Amino acid sequence: TGDLNAEPGTREIVNLQTVLTDTGKNSDLSFPAVKPIKKIDFVMVSKSHLAKVKKNIVNTVLYSDHLPVTSTIRIGRNHK
Repeated sequence: TGDLNAEPGTREIVNLQTVLTDTGKNSDLSFPAVKPIKKIDFVMVSKSHLAKVKKNIVNTVLYSDHLPVTSTIRIGRNHK
């Protein structure tokens, strides 16, 4: 999880997505905190352990230059 300083579709994110699943959508903009225009903050989970994304929220706060991303997930054993 975290501020990855890379946007969806960049080489860094595409490489991570070979083994991890992004719990959010590309439209979950988090930077800057005021009038966000970019998604650079992610919650990613191992593809082999993610059973379900129940909820993903970009929270509105006044104490950071980024908006925090919160995901509610179910972990399971999805070994293929």
